[in-house]
Amino acid sequence: MSHPHGDACGCVDVGRRVAVASVQPQVSRVHVPRAEPRGRPRAAARDAADTRIDVHYHIYPPRIFTQASSFADQIRSLPGVKDWEPSRAADALDRDRVGTAVISFANPTLWSMDHEPQRRLARLCNDYFAQVVRDNPRRFGVFACLPPLNDVEGALGEIEYAFDTLKVVGVRVMTSYRDRHWLGDPMFAPVWDELDRRAAVVFVHPELACFNRSAPLPSLELPLDTARTGLSLWRAGAFARWPRIRFIFCHAGGPLPMLTSRFNLIGRPGTDGEQIRDADVLFRNAYFDTAQAASPSAMAALLSLADPARILFGSDTPFAPAAAQASTLAELVKDEALLRAIERDNALALMPGLGR
Repeated sequence: MSHPHGDACGCVDVGRRVAVASVQPQVSRVHVPRAEPRGRPRAAARDAADTRIDVHYHIYPPRIFTQASSFADQIRSLPGVKDWEPSRAADALDRDRVGTAVISFANPTLWSMDHEPQRRLARLCNDYFAQVVRDNPRRFGVFACLPPLNDVEGALGEIEYAFDTLKVVGVRVMTSYRDRHWLGDPMFAPVWDELDRRAAVVFVHPELACFNRSAPLPSLELPLDTARTGLSLWRAGAFARWPRIRFIFCHAGGPLPMLTSRFNLIGRPGTDGEQIRDADVLFRNAYFDTAQAASPSAMAALLSLADPARILFGSDTPFAPAAAQASTLAELVKDEALLRAIERDNALALMPGLGR
């Protein structure tokens, strides 16, 4: 298939990766060390009401690195990735005053994007994550990994397994999939139908859809793809068609807060041919996390758009330190009630089972 942007685009084709190792998707074979030592409770434990909930926390099951792209080796080399285990993670979470972290998998396109390897990858991740939660229910929650949404059958099967068997708090989807299909693409409608039926929390994580080799800046491209998929969902009427889905956009929505007024200049098609200009209204009903966005400009833009009750603390561990972001966030948000809502209460209102 030819590249949709032409030969001169410079985009990396993330759809062609080496295959992930074959794995057995039985929950019973997943072994994860427990975080809590036997005997006396952890010395660093504190009142849960005084801790943060981190909704943007990535870990990687060790087995997934057996066959992956060279960039996955760079991820594996990050501190705390290759040797991650719950008790060591709990120490770090205690230092950062994080009571509960919601686990998700960030980089599925570093593995083969063919349907069967991606189904195996999702099941491996979800079984591993679920075992972490079973052993440490107050410390962790899970946004389940889904196969690429263009594999509708695989995605629907994993949604059923994740919610009905593993009892996850939500699912993680990527901002875009093979051949630059953003989330408003009509092919994904059966997946949204099912997630709307379940009133699901959907964590929208950015992908490197148009990563240009001449300007290798994921810190720029990742938030831009959040804006692309947000525009795609809005133009498709997704927020009105599937109102029970609770979308969480990462990194304060990237440039979304400053672009909604431009979206309204274009409008989205209505049923009678008129242009509907409601981007600012509909995005105010979405959720946003603060991962890598604890800065004066980003938070000012986010607070100008988002409902303060729908802003959630996120760190983007292991790619960014939680403590420094939390400290900056506390300097920016002077209202103590609002800060507490962002750090904890809003996440509990969205996902009441966390930390219990």
